[in-house]
Amino acid sequence: MNLKNCSVYVGVAAGRPDVTEAAFDAWVPPASAGWIKSTGGVRYTTMDSSCLYASPGGAAGVQAATLDAGEPWAGGPIAWKYLANTCASSDTVMGGCFPRACDGLDPANGSLRYYEIAKCHRLQWSAGRAVATITDPDGNVYAMHSTVTAEHAAAGSPAPLGVLLAHDSGGAEAVGGASSESSLANTTAPPLLKPGVKPLALAALPAGWVRGTMEVPSSGLELVPAVPDSTGGGSLPVVVGSSGSGSGSAGRATFGEFACGYALLSDAAGNAYHRVVTTTGSRNVLPQLELIFGGRTFAEAQARAGLRGSSAAM
Repeated sequence: MNLKNCSVYVGVAAGRPDVTEAAFDAWVPPASAGWIKSTGGVRYTTMDSSCLYASPGGAAGVQAATLDAGEPWAGGPIAWKYLANTCASSDTVMGGCFPRACDGLDPANGSLRYYEIAKCHRLQWSAGRAVATITDPDGNVYAMHSTVTAEHAAAGSPAPLGVLLAHDSGGAEAVGGASSESSLANTTAPPLLKPGVKPLALAALPAGWVRGTMEVPSSGLELVPAVPDSTGGGSLPVVVGSSGSGSGSAGRATFGEFACGYALLSDAAGNAYHRVVTTTGSRNVLPQLELIFGGRTFAEAQARAGLRGSSAAM
């Protein structure tokens, strides 16, 4: 992801044995140019199939890019696709966490990060699949689309806190369980660990938010950007350079000015969710958010701090 223009890219690693998870984990993109990796490391999706049919804010079709981001692969840079834009909403910009502020871009245990993105992506789950969900007090339902291990993705089950910590540190270490102020419902992870290994706690949730499991109906489940979130065909005010170097405006857009709007959550263990059932939408979430960068884009935050040439302090 490039913080300077909020653009998110997905790499095409087919036929490239040198592009390994270990190499990705060791890669340190140049922060001075605005580049960061997913803080959850390599992502594993729960869908049985998906179709990225366009890039946000541009002409029809998916925009390809080569990144000037110091890729570490022995065989040289890979091809990248412009997947999403994280500054899709003027209300949330890069999103925020609640009830506690984010730790960088990530929620603390007992909190969630809520964010709205532009992503022209059709997601499909096959009949009979079980997919983990989070439901808010108003009945909005979020289905898990990605997590931090292939095993949890295949099972449609959220990874517990200790898995992400072990992934980051190279060791096996458990993190404390749910906080007393958070929902304790369904806080034990499914038994995907080796025999004899004590199950770890799932990330705690804010009060009133509960975990569950959705069984995909016989007709299957297809998720496309919701019509209320995608009312126009306009472009995001973000310019993506042909080199993918992060050049361009830091613009904002009103959620709904462009096609392909999605609302997402992530928890402290690196599990991420798309909203699949909408009742009140973001109406009761937005007032609770501690917005990342104070509700500014990265470039706006840099300008405010007088740090146009550096991202290290952000």
